[in-house]
Amino acid sequence: MPFPNSPSTGDTTTIGTSTYRYNGYAWVRIGTIVGFTGPQGPTGSAGSDGPSGTAGTAFSPQLLSIQATGAAFQPYNVGRQTDHQYSGMTTDPGGTNDFAATGLTANYSEGSFTIKQDGFYSLVASHHWFNNTTLRTFTDVFIKKNGNKLPTLAGGYIRDASSQEEMTASVTRFDRLSDGDVITFGFNNTGNSSSAHYLRDSNFQIVRLF
Repeated sequence: MPFPNSPSTGDTTTIGTSTYRYNGYAWVRIGTIVGFTGPQGPTGSAGSDGPSGTAGTAFSPQLLSIQATGAAFQPYNVGRQTDHQYSGMTTDPGGTNDFAATGLTANYSEGSFTIKQDGFYSLVASHHWFNNTTLRTFTDVFIKKNGNKLPTLAGGYIRDASSQEEMTASVTRFDRLSDGDVITFGFNNTGNSSSAHYLRDSNFQIVRLF
């Protein structure tokens, strides 16, 4: 570097942005000169737009409306603690069936339905009327998944067979179901053993929410 000739101890010199001091033997760098910070520069131009994302697929809930019809006063000897699946089911003629053939397989004669599409479902069993000629009967309406009762059920109590011989029950369940799961609707008598009579039409719904 071009340091001054014949310096004296303590002399300083600046080369570029660095300052040096002579210690009697050599020039020693003692610091850097820093100028004032300049003003902020102008904002750069906006970058180009990125590529468009893939369009999503719209989904509408799928609904299957079901009835157990033509069974007015049909006797079911349910006994005590005996599960009985609904029979004689059909699609609701005034209802909706949004499921394609690959979406759900229905076995109406046994009241069972095999799921073919993964998703979150609403399962509804509503408007169930029962009557009985036996005192102190209690009939549960339930939903099973792969043979196991889901922890939601509803029931009704018939106290007096002569004046309070009818009851109603409805039950709703939300559940995540997978391809191959089997859903069944049924009822049983948890009170005195008796022959419960299935009264009027009952309604069921299976809805794939998403």
